[in-house]
Amino acid sequence: MVGAKLAIGALLAVLKYRLFGKRTPFFVSWRITDRCTRKCAYCDFNQPGDHVEPDLATSKRLLHEMAAAGTKWINFTGGEPLLWPGLPELLGDAVARGIKISLCTNGDRLPELAAVLPRGMEVSLSLDGPESVNDALRGKGSYAATVRALETARRENFERTLLCVVTRENYQHLDFVYETARAHQTRVQFQFVTPYALNSQREHGLSTSDEMKAEVVQYLRPKIQSGDPWIAHTKQVLDCLAGKNETTFNPCIGGWFGVRVTPAGELTNCWGEEIDGPERVSCLNRPFREAFLALKPRVCHRCWCIGVVEANMLASLRPAYLWDFYRRRRRLA
Repeated sequence: MVGAKLAIGALLAVLKYRLFGKRTPFFVSWRITDRCTRKCAYCDFNQPGDHVEPDLATSKRLLHEMAAAGTKWINFTGGEPLLWPGLPELLGDAVARGIKISLCTNGDRLPELAAVLPRGMEVSLSLDGPESVNDALRGKGSYAATVRALETARRENFERTLLCVVTRENYQHLDFVYETARAHQTRVQFQFVTPYALNSQREHGLSTSDEMKAEVVQYLRPKIQSGDPWIAHTKQVLDCLAGKNETTFNPCIGGWFGVRVTPAGELTNCWGEEIDGPERVSCLNRPFREAFLALKPRVCHRCWCIGVVEANMLASLRPAYLWDFYRRRRRLA
């Protein structure tokens, strides 16, 4: 969850860009590995063969350069980030430098590693429905593993979020995910699946139709409008993800407020159209700030990533969204 201090810092970074054109990599999404313990139906990151990954010394250098460049929040993702052996030490280094850290994980290894992870960090876990539905999408045993990880995260007092990827196979089971989140006193986000498998152009046939999206919106909108404390996004973001409006982000926050880092140490500014777009710039052969400034921000009309849509809404400084954002922060505090 974004705390008051971090939210104020984000707004100041936005104002510096809007008023003076100063670009700051405030938020970094660091895909530390493409290896994974699962093979989800809508993701192709976990492919056979050699996987390029950074070593710990290089990663620490990059982390220090990120901090010097103004990074205040790093989300570690993958693949499955807890498979990368140096992660606990790198997370501790980030915390020591005052950087907020969050972890996007399937939770398979969380129970065994929880004791060596920083206290109070944010953990995002995936849940797509009841056991039969979730396991069909994410692999046999994945539901039980997610429940164990959720219980561990609550016991260890990690900040917690559930992420439900909405597909044509689970869009009628959102109430199960919501009730699970509420029972575990955990926020939940709902994000529509991309038409192609992540990290490839394989069509998976799981995309929702306009009618299915409308049904999802109809289910979630009353909860959001009533101030439900367990839904972790605003109605504006829900509408954008569902394609109910054609919001233009000019430019997208990628490249001036946020950036993605690949396992090969390349920066890219897009979370939406391409996972590793052609604009990639290596940060291994030049300082991180210099590589970041070499990226060119671009106009975007559509994004699949809920976190990026939220950040773009915040960066737009639209009064209606800022008011909803503030009220939601107060609810979740």
